[in-house]
Amino acid sequence: MSEPDVKLHDDRQTVTITFATTPAATLKLDAPAIEKLLHRLGECRARMVPEVPLTVPERPSGPTYTDFRWATAPDQLHGCVFLHIRDRRFGWIHNILWRDEAHRLAGSIEKDTEITPWVPEAKKGYWLAQVDVTDADAYQAYAAANQAAFRRYGGRYLVRAGQSLAVEGSRRSRLVVIEFPDYDTALACYRSVEYQHALSLRKGHAVADIAIVEGYDGAQP
Repeated sequence: MSEPDVKLHDDRQTVTITFATTPAATLKLDAPAIEKLLHRLGECRARMVPEVPLTVPERPSGPTYTDFRWATAPDQLHGCVFLHIRDRRFGWIHNILWRDEAHRLAGSIEKDTEITPWVPEAKKGYWLAQVDVTDADAYQAYAAANQAAFRRYGGRYLVRAGQSLAVEGSRRSRLVVIEFPDYDTALACYRSVEYQHALSLRKGHAVADIAIVEGYDGAQP
């Protein structure tokens, strides 16, 4: 597919994007809609492969400038510095700054402790559990005790012994899925003092198969 045609309207309030399809598809966006689209595209780019290279490309394409005159008058670059910023959302961003501006920017970044690199959201971690309870009354002690571990590590029930049907293979009678902020946290919860105490209360009263897995955030159908 050829590149879409992008046109800024005379009122400078809307942009029309026309895709070279049959028939042609047109998308009309205002400024807020474009900002949302760019934000979403940036999130997708950060998760795509190949990743943005760690080294600055030798021949950067589409550089940006604080003043477009510098693009057509190289002799005016004297006394300036190049600033290259690697952003996993948008690739390498290339700028040209006056030296005093660059010094001020570097100083403000060094002093501003609130500035942190942007990173994509971590993949979730999950417990996938199948349980056969042999002593329902004794099992309640385990169910009450494990809540301390789940609260500490941010565990959240997605499935908890609801209605189910095994359409392939076999399963145990009770199915549980618990979500955690990330895979390492899910592992830490299982290995924690709080959960190991709860586990000791379950032994002899239930049989369980538990797997800890990392979530998926790639392409979807």
